[in-house]
Amino acid sequence: MKKIMDITTILIIDEDPDFLASTAAFLCSDPDLEEIYWAVSYQDAEQEIRCHNPGLIICDLGLNGVEMLSTVAYYQESPYILITSYYENPDYIKLSRESGGNAFCLKKNLKEAVSQFILYKNKGINSSIFKSKFYLLKQ
Repeated sequence: MKKIMDITTILIIDEDPDFLASTAAFLCSDPDLEEIYWAVSYQDAEQEIRCHNPGLIICDLGLNGVEMLSTVAYYQESPYILITSYYENPDYIKLSRESGGNAFCLKKNLKEAVSQFILYKNKGINSSIFKSKFYLLKQ
């Protein structure tokens, strides 16, 4: 079983190329991350998961996020899955939790939430307190 704090490979799944580019750009600046991959479709994501076994998957809820969770569970053990959305909706948070996601975050808060998450995990801290509406669903 992969430990959450051993995150060095990230997969970003989103259909918006601008969002992918900006997210990959800020993640590339973190020296603790070794590999960052991205996918714009469900099929591309499936291939990336099989090939690279990411420790953290950032997945847009609107891009078959729920379906993606079952694919991840099929191909690998215990990645940390962060579901994102442009909208804060209690039903989205509930759906993310019930589908097996570890956390839910608004896209506008993603940079801060991921930076905090990586910092905490690298220090071995499993905290559920994030100031930018980062909902920890399970650990």
